Amino acid sequence: MLSYMGRRPIYLFGIVTEAFCLLPIGIIGCLKANPAMLNALGALLTLINFIFHFSLGPVCYSIAGELPSSRLRSRTIVLGRAVYLVSTIIAQQLNVRMVNKDAWNWRAKSG
Repeated sequence: MLSYMGRRPIYLFGIVTEAFCLLPIGIIGCLKANPAMLNALGALLTLINFIFHFSLGPVCYSIAGELPSSRLRSRTIVLGRAVYLVSTIIAQQLNVRMVNKDAWNWRAKSG
């Protein structure tokens, strides 16, 4: 797909598509749960996972390597990776509290 579309359109498509999948997840989380809604929620979460693994996940590494100049490339990638790891640790700590029944109990509303 990279040869047909390019890196940046795939990345933007992934971000926009995931954003449009998160909106129904949040809406479903606000409604009363029934089996059909839970199945739809599971399908949307699976769809987000596939979208990430076929767009944002692999493409971000090639974009990060081609943006900076050659003299700053290694420093920029290291800095970007460090920020990514720190933000991931923070986000995972918040995610656990958002969906945990004993903590904030937001469930799917956190989408």
